[in-house]
Amino acid sequence: MRAAVGLLAAVAVLTGCTGGLEATPRGEVIPVADREPAPEVGGELVGGGTLDPTATAGVVTVVNFWGSWCGPCRVEVPELQGIADAHPEVAVVGVDLRDQEQFAQAFLDEQGITYPSVHDPSGELAAAFAAWPATQTPSTVVIDADGLVAAAYSGPVTAADLQRALDQLD
Repeated sequence: MRAAVGLLAAVAVLTGCTGGLEATPRGEVIPVADREPAPEVGGELVGGGTLDPTATAGVVTVVNFWGSWCGPCRVEVPELQGIADAHPEVAVVGVDLRDQEQFAQAFLDEQGITYPSVHDPSGELAAAFAAWPATQTPSTVVIDADGLVAAAYSGPVTAADLQRALDQLD
């Protein structure tokens, strides 16, 4: 039964069912009093190695769900890389969904992505974010330094949107 519930949650995440939650308006953040704890972000990385969840503890973290097969992801990754380059104090983490690892690695190499990307072919990490509308690829979740979800954006995000959100988290 537990496996079936987990599978249903993963399917909902990967197919776009949000359960009625709405995305945060672009560049806006959720009021502090309304924020909820974020799931831990970690796992096996594309290309090898592991991202330990403690690596993002205590820092603002931008989590982007992407796939090498996703056209809008190709458009937004330079924006995310720009944020990662401009803000070394912010942890930018990609989560590669529904991908074969060799395609994911080729995508990262082709795009020149230097921030870590967790390989999540089964959608397990994405399912942990099912309470927020990170159900579309691409989607981006911003986690504040206290480990609370500060924003969740469905669809491509721009560096300007992220910068406005980050400015509100200072």
